[in-house]
Amino acid sequence: MKRFLLYTVLGACASSAFAASFIVPSDRELVRRADAIVVATVQRSFAQSVHANGIETVTALDVSETIKGKVPDVLEVHEPGGELPGRAEIIPGVPRFHDGDRVLLFLRRTPDAWAVADLALGHFTFVEDAAGQQLVVRATSEVVGWDPNGTPHVEPRREANRFLDFVRTEARGGMGIRNYEVPWSPLATPREGRGKMRPGADAAIAPNATYSATSYTSELSGAGSPGSRWNVFPSPVALYTGSGSTGSAVSSTQAAIAAWDNDCPSNINYTYGGNDPCSPSCHNSGLAAADGLNTVLWERDLSQYGISPFSCNGGSYGGTLGIGGITSASSQHTGPNGETFWTTKEGDVEMNRGVLACTALGSNLNSAVTHEVGHTLGFRHSDQTRADNPSVPCGSDPSLECSSTAIMTSTVPNGIAGVLQPWDQHAAAAVYPGGSCAPPPPPSVIRDLNGDSNSDLLWRNTSTGDVMVWYMNGTSMISSGSLGRVALNYQLACAADFNGDGLTDLVWHDPSTGVGSIWHMSGTTLLSNVALPQSPVNWVIEGCADFNHDGHTDIVFHDHNTGYAYIWFMNDYNKIGSQVFAFNPDPSNWHMVGAGDFDGDGNFDVLWRNFLFGTNNIMHMNGPSALSMIAIGTTDPSYECAAIADYNRDGVSDIWWRNKVNGTPGVFLMRNNTVYQLIGGSYLPDPNWHGTGPR
Repeated sequence: MKRFLLYTVLGACASSAFAASFIVPSDRELVRRADAIVVATVQRSFAQSVHANGIETVTALDVSETIKGKVPDVLEVHEPGGELPGRAEIIPGVPRFHDGDRVLLFLRRTPDAWAVADLALGHFTFVEDAAGQQLVVRATSEVVGWDPNGTPHVEPRREANRFLDFVRTEARGGMGIRNYEVPWSPLATPREGRGKMRPGADAAIAPNATYSATSYTSELSGAGSPGSRWNVFPSPVALYTGSGSTGSAVSSTQAAIAAWDNDCPSNINYTYGGNDPCSPSCHNSGLAAADGLNTVLWERDLSQYGISPFSCNGGSYGGTLGIGGITSASSQHTGPNGETFWTTKEGDVEMNRGVLACTALGSNLNSAVTHEVGHTLGFRHSDQTRADNPSVPCGSDPSLECSSTAIMTSTVPNGIAGVLQPWDQHAAAAVYPGGSCAPPPPPSVIRDLNGDSNSDLLWRNTSTGDVMVWYMNGTSMISSGSLGRVALNYQLACAADFNGDGLTDLVWHDPSTGVGSIWHMSGTTLLSNVALPQSPVNWVIEGCADFNHDGHTDIVFHDHNTGYAYIWFMNDYNKIGSQVFAFNPDPSNWHMVGAGDFDGDGNFDVLWRNFLFGTNNIMHMNGPSALSMIAIGTTDPSYECAAIADYNRDGVSDIWWRNKVNGTPGVFLMRNNTVYQLIGGSYLPDPNWHGTGPR
């Protein structure tokens, strides 16, 4: 009868630390993009100064086979980051070499030297697993991102000889055979460590009070060293976009700032400073050197790190999205719980060339920017140790909270649209405590237009376009008012308080064009009319409520072509993120008809209705995540859902039904996701008038 898929859908010394995030290209694409491919043995590594205040690590390798390109027999590979006396740069995602390792490297020629292609993506090591299979493995915990189809990346296990045959054939211009993937098995070498979680597994989330503030940060200058944090919050710290940044770049930057700022237990206070004022000159050094301004720079040439421009062709895309972190830290201060930290002085993010033009990324771009901004706050990867060493699994250290489902995880989950997850919230509260965060009150299910604390009822005349409000006392109409006339191509989509003034506002939307707006109201008086971001065509607004408990009303869409359901996370009329939360394979008959808290648990749930059979189901939610489906019986298909609001003032949303033919009303009074009483209400017989909310 029904089938739904539920979706659950980053002055003593000067140091720096930053990380990279990726869309992982296919192996065939990796071969194509490499300037050289070699099999080699690591001899030794050393750090040296470069680019003014920068540090790089040089690794010497003895080349035994050159598969593509032309390189010397003794090859030097240069990578950003490293440690020198008194200062360090630590860059999660950069290849880490161990003397004596036999490696397979995909290389890029930088302006000055050879570098591993796209940081960790081009670095493989020869190892043996517990089953005796000879493998080449990438350091999976260094890979931050998704596959080109948008799914979270999980590294396959590659049998060494068959993979080498594939690479050799592809490098010669042939079509290699993809017969090298083998079942996952623990590695026989200690590189992966005991207790390693299988890819995709997640450690249990424990309360952040169990863990120190330092445990959530990256080591800055060697084993056991302090992390780095800003010591000025709650005073604001401004992040700027580069001079001439586009609207899309600014929007994604602001979404990342809002994600961290809106974590109320912390006192993080990033502000958006606007585009770089370029005074006295432009601040475009990025992570290469401190230039006095915290920046999120877009469309950056990252070739100095061996990073190619981001590739995006149709639905296929891959490469490095960006890098980010702490560009400058100096002196030390005492932070939470008396712990010692380096003092962050500057943080920067650099997003790769081509990411803004890749519309296929969708809201995953916001997740990537939020991840990189998280590194400017000093946070480590949630599934790695503080040293960011893939040789040691996070779960092997009981002093660390570990998670593979966070913004800051090394495989950022697809579809979370930059929304902080529990680990991220714990990290923010531990490293930056002091935010004012009273427990939020249960979301109001009173939908009130005139301020008398009674839910009201809206009507739309589908013949004339007129809109009318009934001011209610319970389920009885006590007076009415006109809201004027609106073109019939616009639907009165939902009604709720968007600007936080305690009064219900109205959302208008044209699904045929995706154009919409919010009317900020005071009773029947229109205070302002503001445009919403344009939605895709044939997306229909089916309800509005505060799903993520940030104090702002969100908007629920249903794509009547594909069956997918989406939440737009809003701040008044500004979209700050989005999330897929459900899928129905029968979108022509099953529609969402509104949102309400039907069990009084403080979470808004979603009401679905089958327009063919009259079947009704409540999708029980936990915040923005769908948990289960609960049937609440059938109503005649001639009845429409006129409104969802609390009409008997018991703190639980009720459902107002109305017969579209003769106007007969009926109200389901709800409790614990069930109908406990059916009562009548005021009667509007004219079939041209239809209930339009609130819902």
